[in-house]
Amino acid sequence: EMTSRALAKVFFVILLCGCASLEKSSFSLLPKTPEMEQAFQRTERLFYAKRYDEAGPAYRDYLSNFPYNYYTPQANFRLAEIHLVREEWREAIPLYEKSLERGIYPDWGPRAVYQQAICYYRLEEYDRSFQVLDGFPRKGEGEIRVRAGSLRVKGARRSKNSQEEIKGYLELVDGYSLLPPSQW
Repeated sequence: EMTSRALAKVFFVILLCGCASLEKSSFSLLPKTPEMEQAFQRTERLFYAKRYDEAGPAYRDYLSNFPYNYYTPQANFRLAEIHLVREEWREAIPLYEKSLERGIYPDWGPRAVYQQAICYYRLEEYDRSFQVLDGFPRKGEGEIRVRAGSLRVKGARRSKNSQEEIKGYLELVDGYSLLPPSQW
């Protein structure tokens, strides 16, 4: 016979697994047709060739021509990246937010959170930067986590916020623990 405590633990594990699988599959539920994919890939080629004057309008055209689909969050992310390269921090922030509306996409989501925090940092809105960094995923690759921790430390020093500085150092330790010693 299971005790109520053991039963509660089993229920918690089932709930946790269910939520994790829901998060992973939420993006796969969005529509994705070959036509959408081809149009998006054409636009991506412009972005990767650093032809931002052409890529920006191409992403906007993509977003207006196709209803919300699998590539919509990434198109918003790319538009934000173009604004970031141009140092247009205020224009980039809402696009990063749009790219994260349905959650943190595993491939580029942590970078979107980090880049949005950078925009607030550049605008000297350190408390907003800290709020964004608080939403940074706790799992993932070490390099981006080290960068996020470093950004928090830099913002904390500028704003003379010792609590945030300590938090940043702890995040740095956590991020470095995920890296092989050769990358320290």
